[in-house]
Amino acid sequence: MLNPTGGKEAVVEAVKQIVKTAGGKPCPPIFVGVGLGGTMDRAAYLSKRALLRDVRLSHSDPRYAKLEQDILAAIQSLGIGSGGLGGSITALHVAIEEESTHIAGLPLAVSINCWADRKAVVEWKEGEDA
Repeated sequence: MLNPTGGKEAVVEAVKQIVKTAGGKPCPPIFVGVGLGGTMDRAAYLSKRALLRDVRLSHSDPRYAKLEQDILAAIQSLGIGSGGLGGSITALHVAIEEESTHIAGLPLAVSINCWADRKAVVEWKEGEDA
């Protein structure tokens, strides 16, 4: 839970510290999902949902898109690198999903996926059997 008066800098620093603590354990380069707002359980849900976003896309709100870029730059500055062996690329993408929240706190949750992040889509057309 962040103090809402900490601003964007507090969000960037919190995510950076979480990634720093994880180090090479999640098998970087990583994908980072950030959930902001709601309640703590909603923030956790949002961080997972953020990982489902197409990595070619940034947040639709330019303020959050900029925050995604700032977080990615902060993560790269850690120098954890591929496989945790050092290097300039620690993360491949940062995605943020947000929700309104109470003014007294700012729930933050971070979910991390390894480089082998996989997604699939299944579509059923009307009238087809599953």
